[in-house]
Amino acid sequence: MATMMTMGNYSLIKHWDEWPAWKATKRSEVGRLGALVSEPYLDETGDRLGRTLMTKCRARSLPVMARVRDEMNLPAAKGICPMCSSGQEETVEHLLATCTAYARERMRMETRVQAMLGIHVTTNNAMSTQGQVNLLLGGPGAWRRGAVAARMASKATQRFLKQAWRRRRQVTRRINEELDRHDLVDAGDAPTEKFRQAEARDFVRQAEREGGVHVAKRRQGLRANIASVEQGRLGARRMLAYDMLRHGQSHRS
Repeated sequence: MATMMTMGNYSLIKHWDEWPAWKATKRSEVGRLGALVSEPYLDETGDRLGRTLMTKCRARSLPVMARVRDEMNLPAAKGICPMCSSGQEETVEHLLATCTAYARERMRMETRVQAMLGIHVTTNNAMSTQGQVNLLLGGPGAWRRGAVAARMASKATQRFLKQAWRRRRQVTRRINEELDRHDLVDAGDAPTEKFRQAEARDFVRQAEREGGVHVAKRRQGLRANIASVEQGRLGARRMLAYDMLRHGQSHRS
């Protein structure tokens, strides 16, 4: 299924050849194969949610409804976008380029990208929807005006993804509850109790598979050892004080 291809489209976005000087952020990157160089946006700080959503879109692992449907073996109708009335499947392409629910956010992104790259993206009829999305996600066309412009355009895309995903958060939360999933809602949201319990269960299973001991037991044993040592030290100090006192009394007598 096309929507389940996690990394199939990534080969069209990632620069695999030798890393050029105009795209490098460090001199050590120049001439290295693209597979050995991380994308510049991954080294940025401050916008964790935007970077996460950008990476998921590039890898086609963003939990949009078309992907959730395929992962959970749901009926075909479950893949329809819940945010607009178009009747189209909610895919990464639909979210980024066509969904009317995010028209205002997309217009702001389009203005910033056009200013940086000198090209209209989502309103460009000469480009396919796939081509538009690849450019917005940092594909080869995004570097037409150099590294600085590409990074600024990337920030605009990340900002759009963050705003759109936050508008969609109620849908994501409902899907998480109904289907017992743990998809990303918002980087600022505290994990739910259900998520914590699932995370704890997964950790215990992993520890058991690896033949390890549960962390709580290890910590409990460690605390017991520390307490034993401390008691031993306290006992030793008391014995020393008692011996010194008895020794002093014997000298006085």
